[in-house]
Amino acid sequence: MPLGREEVTVQTNDGMLLNGTLTRPLATGPLPGILIRTPYGRAWMNSAAAHLASHGYAVLVQDTRTSTSYFFEARDGGATSDWMERQSWFDGNLALAGFSYLGFTAWATASTCPSSLRAMVIAEYSADRVTAWYPGGSFTLDQALTWSVQNELDGSDTPPSAEVFNQLPLSEADEAATGESLPFYQERLSFGPNSSHWDSIDYSSVAESISVPVLLFDGWYDYHRIPIFQDFERLGRAGVQRRLVFGPWTHSPLDMRRFLDETVTWFDLHIKGKGEPEAEASLFDTGANEWVDFDRWPDDMTIRTLYATSDFRLATEPQLQTTEIGWTYDPLDPTPAVGLTAFGNLEIGGPQDNRELIGRSDVIVFTTGQLEEDFLAAGRVSAHGSVRSDAPSTDFFIRVLDVGPSGAALNVCDGIRRVSGPDLNGPDGFTLEVDLGPIAHCFAKGHAIGLLIASGAHPYFDRNLGYGDSSPNASRARVAHPVIQSGGVGGFSISFSLRSDDFGSG
Repeated sequence: MPLGREEVTVQTNDGMLLNGTLTRPLATGPLPGILIRTPYGRAWMNSAAAHLASHGYAVLVQDTRTSTSYFFEARDGGATSDWMERQSWFDGNLALAGFSYLGFTAWATASTCPSSLRAMVIAEYSADRVTAWYPGGSFTLDQALTWSVQNELDGSDTPPSAEVFNQLPLSEADEAATGESLPFYQERLSFGPNSSHWDSIDYSSVAESISVPVLLFDGWYDYHRIPIFQDFERLGRAGVQRRLVFGPWTHSPLDMRRFLDETVTWFDLHIKGKGEPEAEASLFDTGANEWVDFDRWPDDMTIRTLYATSDFRLATEPQLQTTEIGWTYDPLDPTPAVGLTAFGNLEIGGPQDNRELIGRSDVIVFTTGQLEEDFLAAGRVSAHGSVRSDAPSTDFFIRVLDVGPSGAALNVCDGIRRVSGPDLNGPDGFTLEVDLGPIAHCFAKGHAIGLLIASGAHPYFDRNLGYGDSSPNASRARVAHPVIQSGGVGGFSISFSLRSDDFGSG
């Protein structure tokens, strides 16, 4: 199909000129339009636009104002959709698509409620921007600093050095990395997870109320994994058609071919009425290394809870006797991140052997015996229990491991919670709940399930220095002595959604 490409300009309500490239089939009548808005320069999307256009779409790839124009994306996207609706080549059916920041611009445009909007495909970006930046009340230092270094100023392909991530206070880390202050990095530091500053770019309410079909696409090792799943649940409450695809990917690189194929299939179905509906969820089982389809997910699955014991086992029943198990966390020798990276590929992120991490004195691990049957986890994972610490503020990092017969301990999923306040050091402790998000993982017969608990994963998350001081300017640090409770009421446990009732441990 012969394609044409032309440069177009859209003027926003405040006079800003936004440049774009329109790719569409030649010698055709009006077509459905796909809008993709990017801060990274539109030329690199030419081949993707051509692929989409070859399936009978007019594809507009547009530059955003800057690489950090978050607060303008709704008005600019709305102005662009209005402009598209006035064009002779547009048939009145609009689709929004994008991944990473491009996914954010799609949510922002959707928030303006274009009358022509018919379907969306979003990858690697959640409607709730803030949750992914400040998971569990922590700060994603690796993501914030690396992205700012690579996208502010003239940009750089080189991530910050390890020494830069150790800089205290954090407000000086950008200058240590580049020699200059980076405004967006500073903004991220200055306004935390509960700040009203971010309210205008929180589009979670859009996902709760949207009326068009939405496909969500992400990787199990992406930092948007939990927020993307939360969007999937929001879409369920909105009652719209939805589909979720989770693959064995980090944030970068995206499986572009799968993304484009899924996008064409979704838009063909919901805009052109072509094809048949696919499964509600297509998930790559990270244990069995195979794709599994679910007509409904999560369905009414069995919940299985495993309990931490005083002898560092995970048991199917809680112990009656209460025991406290503790460790020492020194923020000047922080527990390192293993298998966690904001932008790295699977060579440095994704599933990694955690044995060296497990050997540290600031990490504790509980394990089942060797499984007598496959343990088919597919759904949400959550950890619960009573915790204490002698520091005014302490992080609790929780990770699920798949421990093979050789002893290799691969990370499956994890979550973090920052706890501050008097209850943390009170006689009854603090009742901790940590959302580890979704998984689809077969823990194979002969393997064991591991539960790792620590007080950080640096530099993926910023260090909790112990005093609860404001992150931008905090520099004083103290050693913390956290403890968790095993056994009794409040004993630490972890709960899985299962695809099967079969479970056994030796």
